[in-house]
This record gives sequence, structure tokens and C-alpha cells, in this order.
Amino acid sequence: MEVLYIRRSTGSQENSFGRQMDGKSFDKVYTDTCSGSIPFFQRTSVQELIKDIDKYTISTLYVHELSRLGRSLRDILNTINYFTERKIQVVVNKENIKLFQDDGSVSPMTMMMISLLGTFSELERQMILDRQKEGIRISRLKNKYLGRKRSEEHTSELQSLAYLVCRLLLEKK
Repeated sequence: MEVLYIRRSTGSQENSFGRQMDGKSFDKVYTDTCSGSIPFFQRTSVQELIKDIDKYTISTLYVHELSRLGRSLRDILNTINYFTERKIQVVVNKENIKLFQDDGSVSPMTMMMISLLGTFSELERQMILDRQKEGIRISRLKNKYLGRKRSEEHTSELQSLAYLVCRLLLEKK
């Protein structure tokens, strides 16, 4: 059974699904919309994948690029180790990586490439966070930063809390 794992960061990346499938058909596709910083085994679709690994004979897991597995080197290596122990071939399309060689062994060169690319994924995640923080800092200096929009429920809770604080202050007078 050949399966595809897709992770996209936001719901607005709808077109990324087609790109990640690379025109190939799969027995099953697992999709998550979450940050790459969320550990692989804590993702919703991965829980389903793990159950299916125990139920079915999954021979190959395809991913578009290594960063889809995670943005932490440790998490990526743990994920690769999980599939290695279960003899499940992992194919990374963009970087042209196959975990197992034709003789069934894992090449040290492949592990080196996975480690290097995992390090770059981690670095890229940190650079994204740094740029985000810098943008927020600049917006605050210009008094243009509003922050994340609050939900109606959260807003009403804040209004209730503000009302209570005002009442307490008025009672003290």
C-alpha cells in the first residue's frame, strides 16, 4: 500500500495539495493543516496513519519535501526512525530521497542528507519566527499592530471582567 502524507501550514494553501501529490495516485492520502513545529506524532492525520500502519501493510510513505514531516531536526529523525524500524519506505519527492536502498539497507549518505535538510528546516522555522517578531516590533512602533483578532466569546469574557473590575473600584470609593 502506497500512501501520501500532506502537511500545509494554513487553510489558504489549498493549491499545495495538488503540488504535493505530484500527479501520482495513492491508496490513501493523509492531510494535516498545522504548523510544522507541531511534533509529527501529535498531528491528527498521523494518528490515523499509525492506526493504519498497524492494520494494513503500508509499504511506502510519500511526502513532497522533508519539511512536511517537521521543522525540528529531532522530530524529523524520530519520525524517520519510526518508519525505519517498521521497514516502511519513505520517499521525499522534492529532494529525491528514498530511505531504503534497493538492498533494504539505509545508506549513511541518505541519513546525512536527511540530517542536513532537517537542520535547514529548523533554521528556516527560526528565521520565519524572527521575521514575524521584527514585523510586530515595527508595527508596534508605528502604533499599527492590533494583534490577533479575538473571538466573540473571548471579547464578552473580557467585557464581563472589565465590568466587575469597574464595580469593585466604584464600591471602594
